[in-house]
Amino acid sequence: MAADTASYVANRIGGKGNVLIVEGIPGTSASDAQDRGAKAALAKFPDIKIVGSIAGMWTDQVAQAEIQKWLATNPGELDGILIQSASELGAIRA
Repeated sequence: MAADTASYVANRIGGKGNVLIVEGIPGTSASDAQDRGAKAALAKFPDIKIVGSIAGMWTDQVAQAEIQKWLATNPGELDGILIQSASELGAIRA
């Protein structure tokens, strides 16, 4: 599922650009499997650069805070955010 989502995002941004990955809880099997699938799919798009990977901990509040910190310290263009479930609203708020 994560590979399909990553491919969708990659195609929506035209197969090129900067993507931020927001994981779930690193070290858990579900989060790690989704992360591997997403990164494998993005690897098929040589013009897409993964510019960061942060832990959203599958919660809106954590994802929002972590994305805001990342954005504050990483100026530049961000073309897409690939996020694991349960953190989407936090990403939008960030």
